[in-house]
Formats: sequence, structure tokens, C-alpha cells
Amino acid sequence: MTVLANASPATRKNAEAVAARFGREVIFDTILDPNFDPSVLSDGGAAAGIWLALHAPSDMRRSGVENDDHIVRVAARRQDGYRISLAGGIRRENLDKVLDVAPEIVVVGSGVTEALDPEREASWIRNRIVATSRGE
Repeated sequence: MTVLANASPATRKNAEAVAARFGREVIFDTILDPNFDPSVLSDGGAAAGIWLALHAPSDMRRSGVENDDHIVRVAARRQDGYRISLAGGIRRENLDKVLDVAPEIVVVGSGVTEALDPEREASWIRNRIVATSRGE
């Protein structure tokens, strides 16, 4: 289950309660706030086990703002104890950079849907991820 990281505390707590009821976890998505301070998610406790999505929105890239800042932030957030889902702007050209920072989850959207051959591109990306996770 995903909820905006900068949602109200009540919304975040409700999402956590629903996820717990189904034996699931919540991923707190930073899509609207790349400078979000995730320490508010732990209520002053440890970050260990909290899922954080570092997410660059597609509309930013389409408007000409192209950067990999969210990829660069993975290492620091993991060092703080967060579990990371990485999304936004991930494609063949930067996949090695993504795999080097080793997020727990890699979400590829437009890198596949905007490819000339989406099925082939999805297969190539999946195979590259699997090969990397096996140390190949």
C-alpha cells in the first residue's frame, strides 16, 4: 500500500492500520516533496523497517526537468535505516546507476511504456535486474 509521505499524520496512521489488518506494509511516497524529512514517519524512533519511496514525477521530466537526484539519495536514506522503493525516470540509460545504489524495489513505468517495443524493453530491464541481483 502506498500513501503520500507528506499526508497528514492521521492519514498515514490510517494507512498503516489498514495495511496491518491485511498483513501488509505501507510505502511512504515522496513524489510531491523530494526534500521531505522522513524522520517524521518514525515519530522520533528508529527508521529501521520504514518503507520510503524516492520518486521523481514523470511530468517534471516531460517539462524538461531531468535529473537523477532521487537515485543519488538512495544511499543516504538506506544508511539511515529506511527500506527504499525507487521510481521515476528509470530506464535503460540509467539502470546501472539505479542498480549500483541497490534499492529494495525498482519501479519502471515510462521507461517501458514509452519504449519503441515495450515488451522487449520490459524483458531486458527485468533480466538486467535479475542478473545484477545474482551477481552476474
